Amino acid sequence: MPAPPALRLLNSNPQLSDVAQVVGENYGVCHETAQQLIDLQTWVKNQKDLKQ
Repeated sequence: MPAPPALRLLNSNPQLSDVAQVVGENYGVCHETAQQLIDLQTWVKNQKDLKQ
């Protein structure tokens, strides 16, 4: 499973447009990570079911 992209940080005095862009990008990263975890949980459950 590939590592998720890193969350972006802002400099100490960001412009509002920069904040909006970074928040949007980080939100997308979090959703990608959540989907990877859901997929991993499904895979683990399927592996467990195969052993029974």
